[in-house]
Amino acid sequence: YVADMTSCEIVPPQVSTMLVPLRELIGSLSIYQQMPQIELAVGEESTVLVLRIMAPLNANDEKLVKAFADQWNVEWWLQPKGPDTAYPYYPQKKELYYTLPEFGIRMPFKPTDFTQVNHQINRLLVHKALTLLDVQKEDRVADLFCGLGNFTLPLATQAREVVGIEGSTALTT
Repeated sequence: YVADMTSCEIVPPQVSTMLVPLRELIGSLSIYQQMPQIELAVGEESTVLVLRIMAPLNANDEKLVKAFADQWNVEWWLQPKGPDTAYPYYPQKKELYYTLPEFGIRMPFKPTDFTQVNHQINRLLVHKALTLLDVQKEDRVADLFCGLGNFTLPLATQAREVVGIEGSTALTT
């Protein structure tokens, strides 16, 4: 089931614009009832849709999915089982990353990693959090549940020492 929505103010505008066509694409695929989810990952230069599939795409499905990618400038990844089975499908593009220019940070990530989907909002979030923390050069900081380091790495530009602790082994490699 794809949510009945025509736009989303949280995602970047180019993603919001493709929601209705995406819903139409999914409904037209032969395995639409065997696709429990689609994950979205937005990088500085690329947008990735991870299609969780419980059956293989047939030749017509492949044609439709590739045409959608070409039209909307997205990259498809397929995920036949758990998150560790996700792989690039079409087209294989550039590295997925986002930046935090205020801190000189470039964050590469995989489409199955948790990130904020809207870079502009994320930049504001990180700026506001660090402003409120008012970290000084002599401070030692612990960032618990740090994920990829969205706050840890900017904190490291301001504090004497930062330790990021993450329990998910997928995010620590």
